[in-house]
Order: sequence, then C-alpha cells, then structure tokens
Amino acid sequence: MALALSWTGCADTDIDFADFATSDHTIVVRFMPQFPDSYEGPLVAENGSGTFVFGMGDYSAAPKGQTKLMLAVGSQQLDAPVSLAPATWRHAAVTVEVTGSARVHRVFVDGAQVGSSLTFPSSNSPATGTLRVGKRTSGMTVNGRNGQFYGLVDDVGVFTRRLSAQELAALASADGLTGKEPDLLAGVAFRPGRRRATLGATTSLHGAARIVATSPDRDSQADAASLPLPTAHEPMDLPFPPGEAWKVIQGVDFQGGSHQGYACFCWDFVVADHPQAGEYPDGSDGAPFYAAAPGTVVTVRESAPSGTSQSSNYVEVEQATDEYCAYLHLRQDTALPKVGDHVAAGALLALTGDTGVKVGAHHPHVAVTDAPDQTPGFVTFPVAFRDYQVRSGDDNWTDVARGMPLNGQVVRNPPTPTFHRAGLSVASVVARSPNDLDVVATDASGRAWRTHWTPGRYDANWDRWRPVLGDIATPGTPPSLVSLDPHRLDVFASSSDGRTFTGAWDDRVASGVWRGWWNIQTGHIVPGGAVTAVSRAPNKLDVFHVSNDGHIYTAAWDHHVADGKWRGWWRIGNLKAKPGSPVSVVARDDHKLDIFVASADGTTWTAAWDRDAANGNWRGWWNIQTGHIPAGGTVTAVSRAPNKLDVFHVSNDGGIYTAAWDNDVADSKWRGWWRIGNLKAKPGAPVSVVARDDHKLDVFVAGADGKTWTAAWDRDAADGTWRGWWNIQTGHIRPGSAVAAVSRAPTKLDIFIVSKDNQVYTAAWDHHVADGTWRGWWKIG
Repeated sequence: MALALSWTGCADTDIDFADFATSDHTIVVRFMPQFPDSYEGPLVAENGSGTFVFGMGDYSAAPKGQTKLMLAVGSQQLDAPVSLAPATWRHAAVTVEVTGSARVHRVFVDGAQVGSSLTFPSSNSPATGTLRVGKRTSGMTVNGRNGQFYGLVDDVGVFTRRLSAQELAALASADGLTGKEPDLLAGVAFRPGRRRATLGATTSLHGAARIVATSPDRDSQADAASLPLPTAHEPMDLPFPPGEAWKVIQGVDFQGGSHQGYACFCWDFVVADHPQAGEYPDGSDGAPFYAAAPGTVVTVRESAPSGTSQSSNYVEVEQATDEYCAYLHLRQDTALPKVGDHVAAGALLALTGDTGVKVGAHHPHVAVTDAPDQTPGFVTFPVAFRDYQVRSGDDNWTDVARGMPLNGQVVRNPPTPTFHRAGLSVASVVARSPNDLDVVATDASGRAWRTHWTPGRYDANWDRWRPVLGDIATPGTPPSLVSLDPHRLDVFASSSDGRTFTGAWDDRVASGVWRGWWNIQTGHIVPGGAVTAVSRAPNKLDVFHVSNDGHIYTAAWDHHVADGKWRGWWRIGNLKAKPGSPVSVVARDDHKLDIFVASADGTTWTAAWDRDAANGNWRGWWNIQTGHIPAGGTVTAVSRAPNKLDVFHVSNDGGIYTAAWDNDVADSKWRGWWRIGNLKAKPGAPVSVVARDDHKLDVFVAGADGKTWTAAWDRDAADGTWRGWWNIQTGHIRPGSAVAAVSRAPTKLDIFIVSKDNQVYTAAWDHHVADGTWRGWWKIG
C-alpha cells in the first residue's frame, strides 16, 4: 500500500518538529513521482509555522530543463538536480548535522548525495508544528505557488541522528520501514503487513489523498497503475462535438515539450488526419471549440491578430471555486460569450486560431488553473476528462471512463448512438429530484447509454449520451433504472449469455464513474429478457425476472444485510409466464411489494409481499379479473396511495384496459377491467403510467397508428371518468414500443420514445407553461 496524492491531497502526521528539529536528525521518504516536469511539490513539509519543504522542484527553475528535488529551510532554498523518471520508485532523504552555530542540510537520493549543502543557523528553528505529506501548511505557498506533490509516497520516517550514505542506501534497497530500525523516532508505512502504529506515528488524510494498493516488491511498472487520476475538479468533457476525432500534439508532463513547470498540465489538440493549417473540417484552422464544463466567463481576449503578438487570444471560464479553464488560441473576434456570461457544457466558445507568434500553428490549447491567467503565482493542475474514446489501429475505438489523453493519442467523444426500437422500457427513466432527469436506453448492439437533464448545465438542455459500462446485452434488451437517492442510480439488464446484471453510479463515489457490471447470483434469463427493479427504501433494492423455466424469481440487496451482497434468487409461487416477460413491481411503502405479470395462458396475475404478513413470505398468485393479454405482454402498475393500486395493459383486442384495487373498497377485491377510450395499440404493448398525486393518473402508449398518445384520470374531473386520448405532437413511434414517462413535480410530465429514426426524443407538459399544452419533440443527443 502507499499514499496516493493529487491536487488538494495531503496527509498529516503527529510527528512534532519539536522532538527532533534542533539536533542531528534524518528525514526519509520513498516516492514515485507522477509528473516530474511540473512545479514544486512537497514530499514532506511543516504543518504549523515557519518554513520547511522537501520535495519536487520546479522543472522550469534554474538549472532549467532538468528534474530536481528542492529543500527550503527558512528563507533559504537548495535545488538539487537529479534524473527523475515518471512512475519510478525512488528513495530520498534529508540529513541534518548541527555543528556549532550552523545546521547543515544535505539531500540524498537512493543513498547518494545530490546537490550541495544548505546551512541554517542552529539557533533558529526553521519550523514548528507537525510533519505533513504532500503540501505545506494550509494556505502557505512554495515560491508563491500552491505547491502540490503528485504521485505515491510511502515509508516516511524521522531518525534522531544523521544517517550515513551507506545506511541510507540500505534503507533505499530494503523492503521498507519496519519500526525496528535503530534511532527511528517515528514513521509511517502504508505497505501490506505494516501497521502504522508499529512505527509510532498516526496519519489523517485530506482532500484528494487515498491509500492505494501497490506491489510487495516495489515493482515500478506494476505500481504505476496505482498512480491517481485527478479527482477534485469539475467533471469535464473533451471540448469537441460527439464523434469528431482530434489528435493530442502535446499532453501533460510531455518531456521535451513547451508545457512545463507551472504550465505542465495543458493539452494541445489538432483535427486528426488533416494538416494542422488546413481549413476546418480538413484541418484545425477555424475549428469550433466548446466548453468542457459549465461556468462563468471571467476573461475574453481576442485583440491579437495572427502573427503580431506574443500573447494569445483566449476565453477563460470559472468552473468552480479556485478552478478556471482557459481555452487559448482563438481566432480574433470569434468569441461568442462575453465576460460575466454563464456558459453551459458543450456551448460554442470560439473558432480556433494560431498561437499569434507561430503563424499556421492552429490548435486549441486547454488548461485548468487555480487562479485566472496571468495572476502572479497561478499554476495549472491535472484534470481528467470523462467518457471519451482512444483510437487504435485503423478505426478501433477503446472507451475511457475517466482519463488524461496522452501525447500522440487520437481521441473523441463517442458518436451519438443509434438506438434499438425496443431499447427503451417504461422503467428506463427516473427523476432523482425535480431538477434531475435520467434516461437509459440500449443501442442497436445492445449497449446501454445514459443521458441526464438539469436546468442550465448543458448547452443542448440534455447531456450527451454516455456509455454505461461495457457491452453485455443483446439488441432489444430493455434496461431498468432505479434511483436510491438524489446522488445514485442503479441499472439492471439481462446479458447476451442469459444472466442478470447490475451496475451502479454515484456522483460521490469513484469520481462519478459507473461501477459493475455485477452478476446477480447468476440469475438465468433468456437473452434480451426484461429485468425490473424497485427501491423501497434508500438502502434496499429488489429485482425480478421470469427465468428460463418460466417461473418468476426475485433477489434482494440490503446495504445492512449479508455484508451488502445480493441474496436470492427466490421463486415466487408456481405461476408460469413466457421466459423473459416483463414483471411490473410497485413498492406501496418500505415493507410492501406488489408484482404483476402476464401468465403463459394469457391472463393477468399479481402476488404480494409484506414484511409483517405470512412470516414475510410471498403470497399469491391471484388472477386479476381474468384480464386477457398475450403471453409476454406488459402489465404496468402504479400505487397512488399506500392502500391503492391501478394496473394497465393492452388486451388481445388492442384496447387499453385498467383495473383497480383499494383496500377500503369492494371488500378489498380487484375491480375492472375498464376500457380507456377507443384507442387501439399492439396487443401486449407497454402502457406507461404516472401518478402525479393520489387522485390523478396519466397513461401513455404507442398507438397502432404509430403515434404517441396520452389519456388522463382525475377523481375530481369529468365525474371521475377517463379523458382522452390526445395525440402528443404526433410523436412517431413504432407500434408496440415503449413510452417512458415520469413526473418530477405534480404539475409536470416528461415522456421519452425511440422514434422511427432510431433516436430518442422527449416531450414535456407543464400545467403553467404554454397554456398547459404539450411541447416537443426534442431530440436528445
């Protein structure tokens, strides 16, 4: 194990300078630099007052163009040139010898002294407080910059005497500190089998500091995989349209390039496969570039004509506190936003120009800084882009969930997918909050994609389509989406080999990267079969499917049970249905579930679970008033109050029917079926239903005429009878396809379809907008 550090990351120890600073001592540390061409990065420093910094030196400082370690004590600084390669373990030490009125500091790397010595008056204490790893005292800078070490750190120790070069070489070649070394005052080791307490020091982690796994034998090549991706920044996309290929002509920490020191973390891009000076789209001259993240424009400079100035034209966007994204080399007078404007992610910012000095060097330059450009002491810091692809070979593209594009790579945002006609189900949309909508759908190859809406964040209102993990499904597999809380999504689907899988997304975990797919206890199901899930409490999930044997099964996940592992599958009674049929599920409260399915004989059935009834066993099946429906058809249900259920299907005659159950009516027996109007749909087609409150229902269906239709019921309107059907802005859809619907507030409805062009469209209704008429359709992506 080792300590991984990125921007904002540090770790505090309880090793006190007062216990060693005024006499002979040695500080040792093992480290793997991630970006040796960058700026000052403390390996160890003070957390208190005064100045003590030992770590990476500024690559751009004298001697220029060399990697180096630096030691700053009080007002003095020593730069010690040493060849440092990225992702390679090294061992460093500072020895201090007190001789009369002087305190002499020497720097060692792998047991050999580098650079000269630094002498400090022995009567002065250079620092007070405790030893910190990764940064200086909060708010304190290194040479005016917000110094940060990037990489891995381990085996931090303080000895109460000056170790010799031979002793330091032995420590460098050893497995690591054990806590038994002679004269070891205290230390911290994160390696397997080393308890930090055995070395006498404790640590606390801050910011983007993590403990990561490393190899037992310090294998640099293996441990490079544990170097951290940046975490503490606004999520960013490549600043290009979906499907457009660009080449990285200079990446971060590129040795021999022009981005070094404070400017280490920058990217230069050109349109791939075309001359740099060519006119867009056959080159980079005039290419549009877009906001990688939303924010407020703080700088627009576009006064420099090509070839006449050493200062670039640029737009700068404040993405978050102390986080500014600069887009450089725009063509003069092409910037669209003005200072103070809010720009959404994906908003067009400007057209690409050249560098101003080097005519014809057309390329967008992107960097994120801790202060506006030209602010004294500002630095770039590393960021990761999300959901992009890297080209290999002629036209093979590999997905990257989060990463830092490397020099020479050809990258792109994935093209907008082509969706399968059955790639959207009635359970494919959720509202995590009144201002958050999420949709998942599967494309023509069976891959799941997700998009998101929130006001003002995306230039096209909706986010671009983003892949959900890897390919597992077959074409036409309908995904099911559940939200446990406003920060989390769980998706469920059947795989091409007939198993049931789930994946999870949490914007607080793993930098918002999807995790999974996890197979749920094998869970055999026909490829393309429906998997349905529900959350009846923030830490509980229940999932259902009709297995290969035609029986209905369930599995459950509870964060507090069985170490948070899935349990099941449990068979529910003896009813048989067509394998892979959709099961509709409703949670009336946190301890009641009701499920509905079309049986193999073409009738509609329900079963129920109540934690407090029948010893917590499932009860049923009960036939709902016969209710004829084709085997494999969709039965949809909703609970508009804890003691009420409404169920819908398209029967064999193509009519849309509903039945109802109320615990306080008709001796708690099901009533119906009642036909809703005269509309006809494909028998067995899914009916989507939304309860906006306990006395309002809205239903949606693809008509047999290939249009999208809705009907409504309001207990207090039209004598409590159904009204409709109303055609929603035509809304071309293939008969039998699903209309996914959601209500994110009592006066709002949003619906989604895969139209005949295999793209996803949305329409919206708001009682207070456009005189309460439907608006749309808008293409997503």
